Amino acid sequence: MRFLHVYGVHRSAYKLYLQHIICKRSLSVCAITVNKNAISPGRGNHILCQPTDFANLHSHHIGHHIGLQQRRHNSTEGGEEIPTVYIPTFDEMSYEWIEYMHLQTGLPWWLTIIAATIAMRTVIHLPLAIMTQRTMARFENVQPEINGYVELFRQKFAIEAKEKKWRPKYAAATYDKGVRHIIKVHHHREKCGPLRALFPIGGHLVTWYGMSVALGQMAGGSPKLFGTEMDVDFIPEFINSGSLWFSNLTVPDPVFLLPLANFIVSIVLIECWSLRRGPETKTFQRLKLALRGVSLGILPVATILPASIQLFWLTSSLCGLGQFFLLRQPQVRRFVGVPKSPSEMTQPLTEMAQIFRARYLAKKMF
Repeated sequence: MRFLHVYGVHRSAYKLYLQHIICKRSLSVCAITVNKNAISPGRGNHILCQPTDFANLHSHHIGHHIGLQQRRHNSTEGGEEIPTVYIPTFDEMSYEWIEYMHLQTGLPWWLTIIAATIAMRTVIHLPLAIMTQRTMARFENVQPEINGYVELFRQKFAIEAKEKKWRPKYAAATYDKGVRHIIKVHHHREKCGPLRALFPIGGHLVTWYGMSVALGQMAGGSPKLFGTEMDVDFIPEFINSGSLWFSNLTVPDPVFLLPLANFIVSIVLIECWSLRRGPETKTFQRLKLALRGVSLGILPVATILPASIQLFWLTSSLCGLGQFFLLRQPQVRRFVGVPKSPSEMTQPLTEMAQIFRARYLAKKMF
């Protein structure tokens, strides 16, 4: 049924389609022409503006679920055929991914959510985390060379500015431009520019958002918040497919253990990430406070979301914590191609414990 939502087909056209199948007593191959006026935006405001030919539809599981193969649609404009391809949104892909895992594994929905989250963190987030570690290690290794070139440039620039009697304002602007050029050249050569560090973060946020919205739709969450269409997206099995104290995945955790556990794991991850060598700069302290504030701000929001989303957030945070410690091991870093850097820890757990004691537990002498 959910293909109505993906392809934006009006429900009346879907009923005609079902009648056609019943009459022919065949679910394997069918063909139906949908009038242009029967096309509606559906979720994600995707509109197919030309008549759509649904052919070669195959039923792959019981429960009125019809999977659509990827297909091209040709539209004619001015006598020329214009091929168009439907591109699903991230929440649609996440929805289909979770549903596919449930159908293929036969796991209950709460275990399906955990399995889909672990698979997503392993297949998508782990490579992105490795990319981030490589970028940061290259950035750190090239920094001494950048400092040397900047110092040499500063000395030559001071002599040239004095000889040409440049005004202080013009000299400062020219000097900043030269320093930025040196940094840009070295970062481009070592492939450690700022965009390479931001790209993995964007990938994390996009997949996290898509999974959250998809689970909210499955649980019949707020239409305004998740864009839920109850007759298409809602899965009634979520009502009794939970476990332990969160037996109903469509309502928030009644004892708030899931959001509290997610908050604690997030804070632990932030504190472990901050335990690195060297003194803390003001920028680093502000970033750490900002991350703490985000985790604290998410807590009241998490308490009112369905348990399915709360379970996903907790599982994702636990996977992130595990990946953090995994990528701190020198042997693992060499295996995945992360170059050695000055801040790398030879014994991460021991050194992090020492930094924690020195930073928070050591007595200050006055």
